[in-house]
Amino acid sequence: MSSPSSPSPTASPTTAVDNTASPKPLERRNSDPDQVTTSIQTLSNKKRKTTESAKSPKEKKSKSDEDEPLESVVRAQDSIYYFDSDLDDEDFDDSSSSSSDPGSTFSAIEFASAADDEAAFARGDYSRWPGVKHCKSFDPSKTYRIYADGIFDVFHFGHARALMQAKRLFPKSELIVGVCSDHDTHALKGKTVMNERERAEGVRHCKWVDEVIERSPWVLSMEFLHEHRIDFVTHDEIPYPDASGQSASADDCYKLVKDLGMFVPTSRTDGISTSDLINRIVRDYDEYVRRNLARGFSRREMNVSYLKAQRIQFGHQIKTMQDKVKDSVKKVGDKVEKEIDGLQHRIKGNVDQINSNINKWIDNSKDFIDGFTGLFGKEGRLNQYIKKQQTRVNENIKKFATTVPF
Repeated sequence: MSSPSSPSPTASPTTAVDNTASPKPLERRNSDPDQVTTSIQTLSNKKRKTTESAKSPKEKKSKSDEDEPLESVVRAQDSIYYFDSDLDDEDFDDSSSSSSDPGSTFSAIEFASAADDEAAFARGDYSRWPGVKHCKSFDPSKTYRIYADGIFDVFHFGHARALMQAKRLFPKSELIVGVCSDHDTHALKGKTVMNERERAEGVRHCKWVDEVIERSPWVLSMEFLHEHRIDFVTHDEIPYPDASGQSASADDCYKLVKDLGMFVPTSRTDGISTSDLINRIVRDYDEYVRRNLARGFSRREMNVSYLKAQRIQFGHQIKTMQDKVKDSVKKVGDKVEKEIDGLQHRIKGNVDQINSNINKWIDNSKDFIDGFTGLFGKEGRLNQYIKKQQTRVNENIKKFATTVPF
């Protein structure tokens, strides 16, 4: 273990920044592929287009490269995630989220390859590490010790992203995470779902964490900072009120480190928090009780009375019956609708046939009338035939009268 250093970053380090000098190779943790998360979120179209438009034609990828899956371009074990605050919610697709809550929209995360980090470090470009700008004199050879504390109840990816930002403050860093005790948390904030040991164990399994301090102090002191050789402290920017009365300011637990210039703010992940997760469970309390009863948990294990358990089970049966009735009504409605559609189709076919016959009769009516008048009219064929027959009869009578003597 190296000798203790001053907790204040304002003290001049032994080695100043020299961009011309060749720094030591950048140290890495979790290079084992089995220890690295293999799930990589796809870059947003907006960010990808911006990056590609900035490249020269020679540097642009070929079409075959663009079509290649992102996981094969940058392998998971060679990548480090970092928070990108420039992307808006519309810059990425959140359709993969399984939650239907309108608040379940999360800030985008990009990834940086280890090769890119090492190249930037080698050329003295430290702009990709946010903590550097908080140092009055940055030492690239130093491993900075970063401290982040919290309750970390029901550890979720919002916690992990905050710790990721803390780990990514400097090229070389050790992240120390303090987990508040049950005594302090229950007294100053409220009851937790998990006990202090479970909360600490959850944090310890986060890939960004190097060291865990259990039962960490609610308010930091100079003695604590010196003891653990802490260079910087991270938390979100929102002032955290001190209900313990230990801080110099009741409005902010982190006033001491802010006054010392040791505080570096991180960004919260919108849409996810321990309170939000607990609220989801409370909102659907009956469903979760019924779910656990169905999985073999007793009502006593869940602190549920006999009457309440029966009410929940009966309510579920009623809901199941209602769902079945709705499903049956829907099926009947679909069948009736199908029958009505068929009847309408048949009626339409008959009406079309009647209309066709009427139109055909109308089209042929002139020929019918002409044929009728040609046969029965005054000058029709029937009258002409009768007149001919009358003429022939008259001629025969006259001929007979001239040939017979009286």
